[in-house]
Amino acid sequence: MADEAKNVKRLAVSALLLIALAVPASAGAARPKDLWATVNACDSAKFPDRVGVRAAMPGDGTGKRMYVRFRLQYHSNRLGGWQPVAGGRSPKLYLGSARRDRQGGWTFRVNPPKFGGSFLMRGVADLEWKKKAYRIKRVRVKRGGKTLIRRKRVFRRWVTAKRSTQVARSGLTGVKGGDGVSLGACTLR
Repeated sequence: MADEAKNVKRLAVSALLLIALAVPASAGAARPKDLWATVNACDSAKFPDRVGVRAAMPGDGTGKRMYVRFRLQYHSNRLGGWQPVAGGRSPKLYLGSARRDRQGGWTFRVNPPKFGGSFLMRGVADLEWKKKAYRIKRVRVKRGGKTLIRRKRVFRRWVTAKRSTQVARSGLTGVKGGDGVSLGACTLR
């Protein structure tokens, strides 16, 4: 009976240690507040008939490349939800290496609604991290009159390491550019 109690106690202590060790590992991962999209310009005097969308991507200290593509959507009660805007897609933008956190944005020009009408719009950011892919190449090397065949790692191409889609949200701090606002959606009148 005493041995069973000791075994249960050891198992409980082991489980608590595993939980304690797991917490710092998840705390070091990219936090959701580091990864975001927002509307930072919305039909203002500075940006008439325009909607600006901005996104932030956390770096992981590596040489990966970070890319973003922005999409603009409008809300349709008739169709029941968010629909893509014609011409509301940016080119894929290179933000830089993942050695540090990055931000990027795109401003869309929108035809104004008819007098008395309005559009409810939001931005979506498709984020992508790419890493190098290598192949093994055989290389002939001469050493002391002998020819040896060595294996050498050679860069081949960039491949997708991670993807994320972020819908615009409001109330974010540290948003650069635009009107200096952070909106989840934008109403054009």
